[in-house]
Amino acid sequence: MIPRRQFLALAAARAVRVRDVYAEVSGRALRLGNRFTEWTFDLDSGAVRSFRNSRGRVARVNPTAASLVRLWFGSPSHPDGRQAAVTLSYRGRVVPRLLADEDAVVVEFRWPALGLAQTHTLAAGDPALRLRTSVEVEGPEWLTGLALGIESLTFSAKPAEERLALGDERGSIIDDPRHHLPARESYIPIPAGRRSFNVPPTVPASLIVGWMDLATPGLGLGIGYLDRQELDILGEVQAAADGISLGWRLFRLEGGKGFMTPHNGRQIYPLAPGEQFTSDEWILVAHEGDWRQTASSYRRRYEQVFQEDFVSWERLSPAVRECDLVLNSHVAWGVASTDPRRPYDYPRGRVIHRFTDLAPLIKNAVRELEVEPKHVIVNVLGTGPEWGIYHMPDHFPMNAAAGGQQAAEQMVQDLIQFGVAGICCYAHPCFLHRSARNYLPAADSGLEYPHQAWHESMGGIADLASPEWQALWRQEIFPRYKAMGVNGLYFDEGFGHHLLAIKGRPKSALTLLTEQSRGATRIYRDFRAVMGPAAFTSCESGSDVQARWIDLWHFGTPNEIWRYTHPDRMIKVHVNRRQIRESVARAWLLGCPLLVAPFPTESGAVDALEGEMLEALRAFVASRRRLREARAPGYPWQFRDVDGLRAPGIQAKRYGQSTVVYWAPERFDGEIRLDGIRRKLRASAGEMGFLVIA
Repeated sequence: MIPRRQFLALAAARAVRVRDVYAEVSGRALRLGNRFTEWTFDLDSGAVRSFRNSRGRVARVNPTAASLVRLWFGSPSHPDGRQAAVTLSYRGRVVPRLLADEDAVVVEFRWPALGLAQTHTLAAGDPALRLRTSVEVEGPEWLTGLALGIESLTFSAKPAEERLALGDERGSIIDDPRHHLPARESYIPIPAGRRSFNVPPTVPASLIVGWMDLATPGLGLGIGYLDRQELDILGEVQAAADGISLGWRLFRLEGGKGFMTPHNGRQIYPLAPGEQFTSDEWILVAHEGDWRQTASSYRRRYEQVFQEDFVSWERLSPAVRECDLVLNSHVAWGVASTDPRRPYDYPRGRVIHRFTDLAPLIKNAVRELEVEPKHVIVNVLGTGPEWGIYHMPDHFPMNAAAGGQQAAEQMVQDLIQFGVAGICCYAHPCFLHRSARNYLPAADSGLEYPHQAWHESMGGIADLASPEWQALWRQEIFPRYKAMGVNGLYFDEGFGHHLLAIKGRPKSALTLLTEQSRGATRIYRDFRAVMGPAAFTSCESGSDVQARWIDLWHFGTPNEIWRYTHPDRMIKVHVNRRQIRESVARAWLLGCPLLVAPFPTESGAVDALEGEMLEALRAFVASRRRLREARAPGYPWQFRDVDGLRAPGIQAKRYGQSTVVYWAPERFDGEIRLDGIRRKLRASAGEMGFLVIA
C-alpha cells in the first residue's frame, strides 16, 4: 500500500492552503486546485466530478464511467470473474485524507473493500495533477487487470471539434477520434474505436513518449505515465458515441502485444492473493486545448522521475551532438528468402563490400558531400562471422569472407585517422542462436520469435535478465569493440522482442512484466560504462522509457510530438528518394541528422550522390555549417516547435529563445513574428535558412 504519512482527517481540516494550492471541502465535495487547474472529487465515492483549466473552462465527468480506476478480479484460468470501478455511483466505504507539505497538497482516497488507495498531488505552480495508485490483493481472488484513467470524455457537443494527439510510432494527431479510429490489424485484429499502445515499445504499436491527449479549442486533458519501473503496460484509447476513454491498462496486455499471442494466449499476468503493487507516478493535465501543454508537463516530471537515469543533452555523445550525416554501409548480409515465413534463405549470404573497400568509399563520399568528417557517423553493418547477421550474439571474429578481423581493424583505424566522429557496428540484444559460438544455455528462454523463422538465422529469444547474458556483453563483446576502436553500436529492434513468458521458471507477474525490459536497459547502461562517455548507441525505433540510454534514435520520419517532448533527443531522418528536398528540409526544420545510404545495400538500393540528391545534401550540410558559425542559440537541442512563432506562408520552427529555422517551398516575401517581434524575410524557393530574433 501507499506508505503511511501524517495525513489530516477531513473532520479536523476542512481547508488547506500551501502557496497557490488549496484543498477545500464543501458539502460532499472536495476541491483541489491552484492557479492552473482545479479538480473536484466526490467524497462519497472518491471519483472525480469535474475539472477545469486556467481559463475557467470546466469539463464534467460522465457519472457512470470510471474515474480514475477500474479493476478486474478472477483467477489465472478464469480472469473475467468480476469488475469493480470507481464511479460516482460507488457506495462502498471510502476514506479520504489530506496532507500539506512545503509546496504541495495531497489528497488520498482509500477504498478498503477493493484493497485500493490513490494519492493525488498538486504542487504550487504546476498544471499537472500527479497520481499514484496502490492495490493489495486480499481474499481468494486474483487481480487480473487494473485500468487507470478517465472514461467517456467529451469536450464538445460536436465530435468533429475534438483532436487526439498520441506520442505513438507515428506521432499521430487525429481529428474527430470518436469516428476516426477504424478497425485495423497488427498481428491480431484491432476493432474499430480502439487503440492499444505498448510501453515499453514492442513492434509495431507503441508509445514512443508516454502521454496521450484529447482536446478541443479552449479545453483539453492530457494523461501521462512515468514508467520508472519499466513495467510492460498498455496505453489505451477507446472511442464511443458518448466520448473518448484515455488511460493505462496493467496486468492485461491483450489487444496490444499481438505477436505474443501464440506464446501467452490472452496475455493476462495476474497478481496473486497477498501480493501488492504501487504504480509509478501518472499525471493528468487540464489545459487550454494545446497538446504541447501536456508534453511540457510530462517532460518536467520525466526529468525529475528519471533524474540521472537518462541521457540528457549534456551527457549525449559528442559524436551525436555534432552529427550532420549518418552514412550507411554494408559488409555482408543474408540472401532474402522468397518464402514469406522466412526472412532469409539461411544459410546463404553474400559479401557486399570487403573491409578494404569501405574506407576509400567513405572518404570519397564525405568529400563529395562537402561535409567535415567530424560531423559524420559511419554505420558499418553486417560485420559478424556468419554472413553478418546470423548466429547472434556472435560478433567476432569479423566476417572472414570480407577480409576478416585484421582487415576490419585496419578499416576502423583508417576512418579514425580520416577524422570521422563515429564508427557504429551492428548488434542485437535479444536473439540467442543455439548454434552460436557464444551460446549460453542459462540465457535460453526456450522461446522462438513467433512471427517469422528468425530462430534459423538470428536465434531464439534470449533471457535478458540472465546474469550470464549480461556478463557476455559487459565482459566480452563490448571490450572487443572498444579494443578495435569502434565507438558506437546499433541495437537492432532493441524494443521488439520482450516476450514475457520465460519457460520452465514460475515467476510473479511483476517479475515477468519487468525483467526483459530492465535486462535490455542494463545492457545499454553497461555499454556506456565500458566504452566511456564519448561512445554512443543507436537503435531501431526508440522510446523515452527504455531508449533513455540510447544516444541516437532511428525512425524513417520523426515528428513534432517526439521532438517537442524530448527536444534534446536526436533522431536519424531517412532521405525519401521520392521527395528528396522535402525530406531533407524536414530534417533541417526538426534539427535531426540525415541517414544516407550512398553505397549498395543488401537490397541493392542506393542513395546515389548525384543530381538532386547530392545538391540537397550539400545544401543541408552548408546550412548546418552556417548556423554553427553564427552560434545561433538553441539549435538543435531546444526545439520549441511554433511556441510564440507566427510564420504564415513559410515552414518554420523555433529553437530556444531566439532562433527560427525556416524552409521556403516557394519564393517567400513576408514577415515572421516571434513573441511579438516582427522581422521581414525574403527567401528563394527551396531555401533553408535561419534568423536570430531578439
